[in-house]
This record gives sequence, structure tokens and C-alpha cells, in this order.
Amino acid sequence: MKPVGHGEGNAAGAAKTKAAPPTVKPPKGTTNAGAAGAGAAAAPSASFPACPAATVASMPGLALGSASGLAAVDTLLSGDTNFLGGVGAGPSSADAELYDALAKHPKEALDLLPNLKRWSEMVGLFMPFVRSSWPPLSAPLKVPKVSEVAPAAAAAAAPQKAAAAAPAAAKAAAAEEEDNDDEMDWGDDDEDAGPKEAVVHPSGSRAAIAAEAKAKRDAETEKKKEEAMARLAKKEANQRSLCNLEIKPWEASQDLKALYAKIKETVVLDGLKWSENCALVDVAFGVQKIVCTAVIPLSLSMDAIIDEMTEDTFADEIQSMNMTSMSLL
Repeated sequence: MKPVGHGEGNAAGAAKTKAAPPTVKPPKGTTNAGAAGAGAAAAPSASFPACPAATVASMPGLALGSASGLAAVDTLLSGDTNFLGGVGAGPSSADAELYDALAKHPKEALDLLPNLKRWSEMVGLFMPFVRSSWPPLSAPLKVPKVSEVAPAAAAAAAPQKAAAAAPAAAKAAAAEEEDNDDEMDWGDDDEDAGPKEAVVHPSGSRAAIAAEAKAKRDAETEKKKEEAMARLAKKEANQRSLCNLEIKPWEASQDLKALYAKIKETVVLDGLKWSENCALVDVAFGVQKIVCTAVIPLSLSMDAIIDEMTEDTFADEIQSMNMTSMSLL
């Protein structure tokens, strides 16, 4: 469902300049009680568009098809009130119910009621499935009586409509002038263009609310990304690798147990841990090999350790040294 009041007067209606709520008194021959009667729409005045009959459970006895009934709701939403629950209250099921009830009302009728129009545009920003999840009101609504509503809507309708149309006309003229400039511009401004100025939207407008929501989402995404990177860095810092090794000597007569003890005493690096014991496995012709394991952190390379041992430290005692497998712990 499209948000009510999205059109010419969007810039003027969305701004939170909340004058005293202009309203319309009931047409001649209609009493206050009749104007607020259950479900029956009062005959519209000459300056107020005809609206379909509508009622809501949260406002029993209030005819939302009459000018006086809508004016009463407009008065309820005056001041710093964003939702029906009052100042500082969040959206409720009463807001969703009223929004659906006013769905078929002409936009021209809501344009005459600034507070109701502002409320409708704000509620219209939410998707239907979101509105359907709103909780009920914590307390019954206190809707002003029709007799308490100032009868100024008819007098304010003309100047307000003109004020709403003025920004739209200026915007259309500016857009037309910009189109003319674009048609005459044959150069490439991308290279010469400086930093673009941030677009400032009127407070409370649909664009401002969307921009604020996007900035909030971006901040939350960036925070989650930083937290994930921190967790990954911590995990990598604590990560270890288990290496299975085979060490072959030059001679069959070598004492392999003593050789392995010497390796453990000589090759000492930060984070390197040799297995407590080793196994001696027959190779051929009486020659045996050492089978052992070693645990290393990510900061060490087992290939580099093997090269250092076979080419320098134990070049005369180790014929070959191989890593048969490696797994992360």
C-alpha cells in the first residue's frame, strides 16, 4: 500500500513544523454527536473533500469519514507526538489500524490536516508485515471531543495548499533548468569536479529518515565486521599445527634415542614443542628411522626447520627428514 500523502506537498507536510491543528467544524444541520457517530460519514463542507466512511476500534464512535472526525485525530497528533500513543511513544497496533482505515481517503483531505499528514507519511515508511507486528496500546486513547477542536480548517486550507504548492513549483522549475543545463553541457565534468557536498534533507522528511536508517545500518555492519576480524585474529594467534615427521640416520649403528634427545635439546624455538617420545621403525638392512611429532604455531614453518636441521645443525647425523602429514589443532 502506498504511503498516504506522498505527492506535491511532501516537502511541506513532512517537515515537523506543527502549527495549531486546523480543523473543520461539522456541516450545518449536523450535531457534534452526529459528526462523531459510529461509522456514518458526515456530509463534507464545500472546502473539504468527500471521504469514505471509516471507523477504528481504538477510537469508538469517531467517524473518520467526516471532516470533524479527522480534525479530532489531527488534534490528537499535534505537538511532538509521532504516534497515537503520545509524546515519546512508539508505534502500536492502533497506528496500523488507523493507517489502513485511511488508505482510501483522498490525499487532498489529508493535505489540509498537517499533523495527520505527517503521521501518515511516517507510518507509510513501514512495510505491511512490520505494521502487523506492532503491539497494542498500553492505555486507551483520549481523543478530543469534536466541540474541543478549533474550527479553523476551512480558513487555513487555501493558504496551506498554496504554501504546499510553492516548494513543488520551485522544485519543478529548478529541475527544468537543470535539464536545460545538462543538454548544453558537452564536457566531461567527472575529472574536474571537486568533492560533492552532502545532501541535506529536511528534518523528519522521508529522505532524511531513510538516510538516517542507512547510516545506522552501515555503522552496525562496520562494527560487526570489526568484531569478526578481531575474533579471526585471536583464533589465528592461538592456532597450532601438528606435524608427523620421519627422520632417517646415515648409519645403522647410530643411537637413535640419543639422537632424538639431542634434537629436542638443540632445536628450541618459541612455540615449537616436540613429542615426549619417539618410535623406531625398521627401514631395511638393519637401518631404522625415527617417527615423531611436533606442534608449531602459525608463525613457524616446519619446512624451514627441516632445512636448517638437515643442511646445518645435524648434517652429519641426519640423512633425510620428511614431514608425512600436517593437521590443524
